[in-house]
Amino acid sequence: MAKGANTTIGYLNALVITQIYDDGTAPAAPKSLTGQQVPAQGVKLNWQDVAYNETAYEVYRSASENGTYTKVGTTAANASSYTDSSIAGNSSYYYKVRSINSYGVSAYSNIALVTTANRIPQLAAIADVIVKNNQTWL
Repeated sequence: MAKGANTTIGYLNALVITQIYDDGTAPAAPKSLTGQQVPAQGVKLNWQDVAYNETAYEVYRSASENGTYTKVGTTAANASSYTDSSIAGNSSYYYKVRSINSYGVSAYSNIALVTTANRIPQLAAIADVIVKNNQTWL
């Protein structure tokens, strides 16, 4: 078979990967963090998972944008959402997320602000109480 001057010499028609390549770098930061309140569940956060080598995501929350952030949860690798169920009604929360692996941590994502609605009060029924005119009941 004759070949032209710019013809390729051969073709690769199979590739076998035997293990994951570890490049020894910290993961990339998550992108496009958004959040919204979901009734009876909490605040649901969503982000774009752009890291290929993360082992987990850490979710942080603060009461002010420049305040102290506290870790409120950790997700598994390849996650792109988290629900924070430890919120109060009629409050504003600032969230940020970062990815981690054994080589380090990424930069934080953008900050997402979520303002929660006031919760409807839940009143539990009590048993009947009978008090005479000269008694005190506590």
